[in-house]
Amino acid sequence: MRQDPFIVQIESGLNRPLAAELFEQCAADLLRANFPTLVPVRGGNDYGFDGAIADNAGEAFPLIVTTAQQAIENLTRNLKRYKEQGGTRRKAVFATSRKLTPRRRENLSKRAREFGFTLVQIYDQDAIANLLYGSPHWCKELLGLSGSPSALSHVPKTARPLIPDRQLIGRDVEFEWLRSTEGDKLIVGQPGSGKTYILHELASQKLGLFVVSEDQTAIANAIREQKPLAVFVDDAGGELKLIANLKYLRSTINAHFSIVAACWPSDEAHVAQQLDPRDANSRHLHPLTRDQIVEVVKQAGLEGPNELVRYIVDQAVGLPGLAITLARHCLEGPLRKVVRGSALKREFLRLVKPTSKGNTEAILAGFSVGGEAGIEMSVVAEALDIPLPEVRNTLTRLAMGGVIVDSSHMRPYRRYSGERAIAVQPAILRYALVRDVFFSGLTSLPKQILNELIDQAHSIAEVAETVMGVSVYDGDIPETLLQDLVERAGDVETFRRYVSIGRRQAQWILERHPEMILDVGASALGSAPMEAIPLLLKAAVTAPRLLHRGDSEPLRLIERWTFSGKPGTGEALYRRHIVLESAIRWLNHGGDIDIAMSASCIAVSPAYKVTAIDPGAGNTFTTTTGLLTPDEIRQLQSLWDKLVRTIPSRDDLSWAPIFNALDCWAYPQSLLPSLNEEKHAETCQAISEVAVEVVEVLASLAHGKSAVSLRLMDYIEVTGAKAYSEINEIMSLFCPDRDGLDWRASSRRRDRNLSQLASNWHKRPSEQVVAEVTAIAQEALQAGITTHPWMISFYEKLSWLVENSVPWCWSLINQNAHAKYVAPFLQRAVADSIQGWTEVTFACLEKPEYQVLVVRLALEDPDLEPRLFPGAFALVAHFPEDIEELCRRGLLPLNVLRLLLEHEDNYVAIGAARGEWRSDPYGRVRESVSESWRLAVLRYGTKESFIEESFKVDFDLARSWLLARMKDDPSTYLLPHPRKTDGTFIVALQVQNANSRASLLSELAELASQQYHYEHTNQGWATLIVGDSRELQRQLLKDDRLRDCHLAPLRRYVSDENHIDLDAIWEQFALLAFGEGYTAEQIFTATLPNAYSSSGSESALYSVWSDDFEKLLSHEEYVIQQVGELGHQWTKKERDKLAEEERLEATYGRS
Repeated sequence: MRQDPFIVQIESGLNRPLAAELFEQCAADLLRANFPTLVPVRGGNDYGFDGAIADNAGEAFPLIVTTAQQAIENLTRNLKRYKEQGGTRRKAVFATSRKLTPRRRENLSKRAREFGFTLVQIYDQDAIANLLYGSPHWCKELLGLSGSPSALSHVPKTARPLIPDRQLIGRDVEFEWLRSTEGDKLIVGQPGSGKTYILHELASQKLGLFVVSEDQTAIANAIREQKPLAVFVDDAGGELKLIANLKYLRSTINAHFSIVAACWPSDEAHVAQQLDPRDANSRHLHPLTRDQIVEVVKQAGLEGPNELVRYIVDQAVGLPGLAITLARHCLEGPLRKVVRGSALKREFLRLVKPTSKGNTEAILAGFSVGGEAGIEMSVVAEALDIPLPEVRNTLTRLAMGGVIVDSSHMRPYRRYSGERAIAVQPAILRYALVRDVFFSGLTSLPKQILNELIDQAHSIAEVAETVMGVSVYDGDIPETLLQDLVERAGDVETFRRYVSIGRRQAQWILERHPEMILDVGASALGSAPMEAIPLLLKAAVTAPRLLHRGDSEPLRLIERWTFSGKPGTGEALYRRHIVLESAIRWLNHGGDIDIAMSASCIAVSPAYKVTAIDPGAGNTFTTTTGLLTPDEIRQLQSLWDKLVRTIPSRDDLSWAPIFNALDCWAYPQSLLPSLNEEKHAETCQAISEVAVEVVEVLASLAHGKSAVSLRLMDYIEVTGAKAYSEINEIMSLFCPDRDGLDWRASSRRRDRNLSQLASNWHKRPSEQVVAEVTAIAQEALQAGITTHPWMISFYEKLSWLVENSVPWCWSLINQNAHAKYVAPFLQRAVADSIQGWTEVTFACLEKPEYQVLVVRLALEDPDLEPRLFPGAFALVAHFPEDIEELCRRGLLPLNVLRLLLEHEDNYVAIGAARGEWRSDPYGRVRESVSESWRLAVLRYGTKESFIEESFKVDFDLARSWLLARMKDDPSTYLLPHPRKTDGTFIVALQVQNANSRASLLSELAELASQQYHYEHTNQGWATLIVGDSRELQRQLLKDDRLRDCHLAPLRRYVSDENHIDLDAIWEQFALLAFGEGYTAEQIFTATLPNAYSSSGSESALYSVWSDDFEKLLSHEEYVIQQVGELGHQWTKKERDKLAEEERLEATYGRS
């Protein structure tokens, strides 16, 4: 095939030396078709640009034009000069008369990014040649060419922008089909589905040419001269006569070319009839997936932000042509028109056939009121007073254009009448239509029409979503209408959307529904942070802790909002000021000190953290962490100053949040691991300056607070602050060592010091010592220090030195000390029979926090006090772990152990049984309690490793346990399952011989005859008992009492590789079943997994199963072949159905 002679002349002319200034003027003029606001700038080379493009987003951005061979040097020089001259925009367009390879194009984009610029588009020789092709003036002026373009061109006639060097995305299969299939071909797709781009790609590879003239003589001459392999007829629905002429020319001039037509679905039948292609020579273009549309948008030059890319993906609904149009509008024109939906509405209405366009817009708007749920056709026709046939015809036309949704990705909203609801897509088109038809001032349709449509809509929540969308995109919506719809909808998502509109809306919801703060909190923080934060702080008081006191979902919402303020934009500091001021104000009005301090410490963190979802399928989360700018970091000093001013006046202050905040300053690498003192010197310096000043101020406030001073010592050392911390020596005994290099030596030293302290204090009044130690613990707790292990050690040492331990018990109990602090004194009092010990024990019995002490004493010595044991034994169900420990250590008398094994509480009994099994020697049960131990095991269900161990040495116990489980109440135990159950069932059966298994199967049959179990329970037992035994399967098939279970052992379970294991055992079972009269259909149904989990897509899973069944087709047994055929066909059908569902989900997102 010969290329268009005229385009060859143009390319040849561009390769010759050109007048640089003339080419600049030419490029500016030609590119105005894509950038309507572009103006040339003569002499602009001195300022780094040759043209200026306005986009209503600040000053115009530059067009850079060159004829130089070294394009990258020209780009570098101009971008540098533009910045030096004070240019503020950071995007540009580059045009050159030279050819550029893909690598050179990427290098240009990379160089622009290095200077902080985005190249919106690069126009090289091919692109300029295509533009010159349609401009006789510039062909003559620039190149001296006066020829007429050919009737066949590699450039299509299209209103959509053609992006230079754009790669096809998601159309590889269709492209290969077009390239390799012989004969005439028809490609069918909605407007914007990419039909023209596929044909353009074929033309660029010299595989065909577009018809761009209506002159039959010119077309015939072009065919003779250029000898195309294929002739492309774009938008063939309106070119039926042209197709007929091409067929006539092909036969009369003896030309050898195929006709490739592209059309809408509505025109398919007519075009196909005109072409008369074979069925195999037509192909439909499905919408692309969301991830593919993201690639299309980025290839169009729009790299971000993610929110804008996601917005375009949402509106493009899988149509790449529409995605390119919207992306180009964002880059070239006012972004506002895109966001408001004006560009999208104009794009769709441009495609509508020119009959009754006024009614078309009104009809579309009527259906749009119903949102995604839609409205019935008859309702819209009646409300608009338009004949139903006209509405139906309009819908038929629009559905083919992709505006009207009639596909399975929409929810099937139906009324009792059965009439299907119709919806308009995408959402932004609905907003624009409703705005322009119902809320455009004097030209709006009457409000009673809107009210009638609202009342007849399927979902008020969907109506509210649409009307809110109209409000956001400049619709003049009465606030009372919005509020009425929101209240009528009453669902969380509607409230959340309304809150996100603005501060006034958020205030209205928060005032009326403060209880919904956690549901709408994230949106409310964006719209009305001053109102949302106090409500979130209040909610944090009662919210469940996640990790610690200062960690709850309300506080995490505040933290995410605070940390996501982008550095360098003013937003980061603005959010921190609001959080700190709100927290302090809330505290001063009686708020919780710990919650307020936790929120305040969020405000003084230098952290930046934001999590973004990918704009495509939404399967990827990207978390970006870092630090604020150096200037912002220094400004946080004033927030610290405001925070620390609240500290001296509060004795109930917990310092733990403060130390958590200080960690970010002392160890900033925890926020930004790549932080380097050389590369980030200014940032490191700013952090250091603030950290030193903050630590010094906090150290001055910590005088008299030894625990706080002890914590601050680490920060003083790390930051180099000039501060002194005075540490109480006694306090240090109960706090972790700061030097952990030799923990053994440190532990011995601490042990000696605690012993010495106990020796020094044992003669002091107990209430004084307990009060002082308790004060130490409380002070340490406020500093976030745990003293518990060393408190236990100290009190244990002290208990052996005091003369009378009873007063110490009372002092500790009166201070609500931990039970482990009381334990050594009570044990000493009991051991020494010190007067008053009984009063202490009975007092402990009344207090839940000390009951465990009495339970342990009474169980170890039931004769200690006759009145004590009954009360203590009644409480054992609360302490199963202590019961197990006492049994494991062999501390209980045998008569008490027997009582525990026979206890009515299963957890107590099994805890005692577990303890006895694990006591010394391990795995031995004493003869005197063996029967009680056995009964405890038989009572218990599952999931106990020690029971499995016992089965391996006691076959009879395992069998009895299985019978006990078989006779359990069907609703109270875990169903045995050969793949899903715990190992206890499996181990119990593994130790059974064939006779025992046969007996168990007979027991199951007897229970089945009494209808003791549910059917699926019997099937689980039957499968488990039969296992891989042919004899047991034969016994099962012969027993009519188990008829519902006959085929249960044929059930297959999905392997880790997603296969159905149709092995030799299954084949034997299948043949046995067939021999007993079961059909291939019944065997297949019984074989299919009824529950499974797998990785990857579900369609891929069924594809694997299809292959598994296909392998049976060559089996020597006919019945196995039949099962294989049934399985192969059924799984293929399910695979295809699931693949279509997955495609719709990938295209439209999860509903």
